Amino acid sequence: MYPTLDSPGYGCFVKNVCEGMLSQDDVHMSCMAVIRGGSKGRIDKLLKYVVFYLAIIKGFFKEYDFIYIHFPNQAIPLLNFLYKFRTPKIVVNYHGEDLMYEEKGYTKILGEVTQRFCRKYASAIVVPSRYFKDIVVGRNILPASKVIVSPSGGINPALFFPLETKSYDFALHIGYVGRLEIDKGIREFLQTCDRLKQNGVVFKASVVGYGSCYDEVMRFIDVHDLKKEITIVNGVPQEKLGDYYRGMDLLIFSSSRTGESLGLTGIEAMACGVPVIGSDIGGIASYVENGSNGWLVPVKDIDGIVDRIYKYMGMDIDSKEELRYNCIETGKRYDKNLVCNQLAKDLKGQITPPPPSIPIILLNDNHLGALLHFRGEVIEALLRKGYKVVIVAPISDHDQITVPYGVDYQPVLMNRTSKGVKDGIEYFCQLYRIFKEVKPDMVINYTIKPILLGSLVARFLRVPSISFFAGISSVLSGMAGQSSVKSTACMMVLRKLLKVNERSVFLNEEDVGFVEKYNLYPLDKVLLLRGGEGVDTDKYTPLLQPENSLRFKVVMIARVLKTKGYQEFVEAVRLCKKNRLNIDFYLCGGIDEIHPAKITREEIAMAEEDFLFKYMGHLNNLQQFIGDADCVVLPSYYNEGMNRSLMEALSMGIPIITTDNRGCRELVIDGKTGFIIPPKDSYALYDAILRMYHLSSEERECFKIESRKYALERFSIENVINTYLRLVEEVLA
Repeated sequence: MYPTLDSPGYGCFVKNVCEGMLSQDDVHMSCMAVIRGGSKGRIDKLLKYVVFYLAIIKGFFKEYDFIYIHFPNQAIPLLNFLYKFRTPKIVVNYHGEDLMYEEKGYTKILGEVTQRFCRKYASAIVVPSRYFKDIVVGRNILPASKVIVSPSGGINPALFFPLETKSYDFALHIGYVGRLEIDKGIREFLQTCDRLKQNGVVFKASVVGYGSCYDEVMRFIDVHDLKKEITIVNGVPQEKLGDYYRGMDLLIFSSSRTGESLGLTGIEAMACGVPVIGSDIGGIASYVENGSNGWLVPVKDIDGIVDRIYKYMGMDIDSKEELRYNCIETGKRYDKNLVCNQLAKDLKGQITPPPPSIPIILLNDNHLGALLHFRGEVIEALLRKGYKVVIVAPISDHDQITVPYGVDYQPVLMNRTSKGVKDGIEYFCQLYRIFKEVKPDMVINYTIKPILLGSLVARFLRVPSISFFAGISSVLSGMAGQSSVKSTACMMVLRKLLKVNERSVFLNEEDVGFVEKYNLYPLDKVLLLRGGEGVDTDKYTPLLQPENSLRFKVVMIARVLKTKGYQEFVEAVRLCKKNRLNIDFYLCGGIDEIHPAKITREEIAMAEEDFLFKYMGHLNNLQQFIGDADCVVLPSYYNEGMNRSLMEALSMGIPIITTDNRGCRELVIDGKTGFIIPPKDSYALYDAILRMYHLSSEERECFKIESRKYALERFSIENVINTYLRLVEEVLA
């Protein structure tokens, strides 16, 4: 499939990939076999396929490094025959219904023939989204290491870009872009328009596309008297499509296709600054983040779509601008230059494997986002040093974050909080399969479950491993405090498992003391990182603050858990509000819905309704948020390693209030960079906030200077990186 002037949307992503790959200096095309434009009848279709197959036969016997094939179900039946004569390397790019074919008829036969061919001959498979990668791996077509996620050639930033300034003074403008087909969601879009009109909403709607439902669409518009509201535009080339997006306030992407492999339409809209209300299905869910750059709704849920439209209409301009900003940032991740550069790099890695002399470092964690947030700089340093880095972490919708680092991401299924034997065995088997396939030269395991099972797998495969404890697990400390036969037996097993590691790294002295007390690991193999995992002091640097601000700003940054001190924070805020202090409170952090100490969304909403604080949710960019604060608090009694958000605050010259708890007390010089309070004491937190609030401007300035100075001396990320590199070299040697 390849677009033409008459069929501008016909396989446009194929064109994107071709043009993007050919823009690489060292990529050349020896032959291209495509079907240009849609067919105008059976005879026309037959002739196009004849030309297509002849081009394949002609090109097959030329010289090239590999064949790159889109829509494999159309070409592989012929290639299956041609491979009897020669077997060149082949890369298969799956889209939509080639993988999600019907369970009967000729499409199923084609699909199964294609999959057998891929298992036998494919060097790599390219898919548009993590959703499709999981399907390919789940069907055992190819292992995860040979499946490349590349979003359909990305988008052209010269065509899809935002307006410099967005006006919100006009009537709401919603849009639909795509084929006019039932499973693409055109009916849901039309019903949404009808519902809005019935409810008295003044709006405009654009439908950009063509397809088999065109007559049905026109009838619906006529019957429901929507001619004034809805404009139909057929056959818009990509060069002009951006103008239509930029005229919209919202894109409605109401697809119900299980084969919706990515949905490039939504990304194009976001690149133009347009939020997306999309179905929670397929690849759409890989880039739409609820409340951040749009909303996900259940498939065919008209009420849900209308509700999100009302939610958007009720936003103030600042909130709409934040939504728009997040859309633009999402679009940047899919810039065709970045996407195709990465694809070319990945393909070279598959077609020409890296030389065996390059050491492979495998990082195994229970949370992809946390691994990249806390150790992103370390990963980059390992890559700069010439190591190949492989990440193993549970399947996440953040998988595109790995692209800038250039690492190989191997997903696993894992329940972080489960203690079940069945879950443990399944996780162990996944690790064993991945470790055996990747063949790492060294493994670094983070958090308790990856440490225990990852260390055991590494031992079985005779791979050296390091355990990295970012805080002693509550499970371990709970076992150690019991005297039962069960806990004693468990501690004995733990000693055996931990001792298979070459080294173990800890972040605070109390955790090292715990290991020594229970004889869990030889102390001569323990490494203490006194500055924790460090902070980028160049990134987290003090900001200029407005002078004589009338409001004092206190923020808490943490996962929203009881053990992080949420309830103490709420009670301290109540005391401050009761005394009518001029203080604004903010809570920032994700909700961990599976943690035993979780706080529910309903509890947070109730606190917000009482005007106690403003909940910001999870923020990716914290510098501005921290930099605007007067004080950062963390009343934690969690088993901390060395709390990162407090380090970031100190690095930005913001004083902190935290507890006399492991991983917290080490961050405070009491009375100079902040205050230390007892754990689980809301009144002490209230009193410390009061003390900070009543400091003179000169005293506050001293706190800020001392905080920044302390961060530079103790928490520089460069020290951590150097320690990592020395440790890796030592273990590999």
